[in-house]
Amino acid sequence: MSDTAGKVEQFVDVNLNLALGPTQSFWDNTIYRLCSQAKYSELSPPFCLQKKPNCPYSLQIILIPSTIPPDQDRKYFNLVKHIYLHKNKLWSKDCMALCQGSPLRADWGAQPRSGLMALNYMFDRMGGMQIRIWSISAKYEKKLTLDQSARAEGYRFIRDFGPRANNRNQFMEWADEQVHMPGGKLEGWNEGKVREALSNYQRGRQNAKTLEYWPFTLKSFVPWFLHDILTKMLPTMRQHGIT
Repeated sequence: MSDTAGKVEQFVDVNLNLALGPTQSFWDNTIYRLCSQAKYSELSPPFCLQKKPNCPYSLQIILIPSTIPPDQDRKYFNLVKHIYLHKNKLWSKDCMALCQGSPLRADWGAQPRSGLMALNYMFDRMGGMQIRIWSISAKYEKKLTLDQSARAEGYRFIRDFGPRANNRNQFMEWADEQVHMPGGKLEGWNEGKVREALSNYQRGRQNAKTLEYWPFTLKSFVPWFLHDILTKMLPTMRQHGIT
């Protein structure tokens, strides 16, 4: 990697011939524990980066025994760190400043998908002790369906406990919190549907609610109501209206 290579989304930090003595206990109880919690900055050198980047990142570690230089008393290892910036991009010179050893970048031209597959395959074949991050999800995941009672209870919960106003983005924040709350009334609901329900209930509170609709004309009045009541109201209609 050179400092004029533009922006990169992922890069590799290679440290060769390190005099290390990582035991299995140290690997399991320290390296693995911190990486599983994404606390990469708490790793000890040379496993950590020189400094923490200003964006989220993931760190994959590969530790391979090295025979150069040969030494019977100490063990040497090659350390490979793969840094992924979670779809963010940093300038190459900034990435180089994060590395403890030799910074490398992958050049896969116009085939980033195939190149990334090849890079992961290469890491798999390197062996040694590895901490790799894999996201596994079902390809065809059946969507959860709500029964009628749960759906009615959810709408009742929105109507009774939802925010009354949206002058400070309350609808989006409340909906986002409720649909991701484990065991909540709205867990797994579509967030857009919850926001739309909140908007509908808000409009219903602002306007008068119609109980029924009657087509009402002058022919509907009996003569005494028309002459004794309605005609006396007409001069004051500008001050007192009837709907």
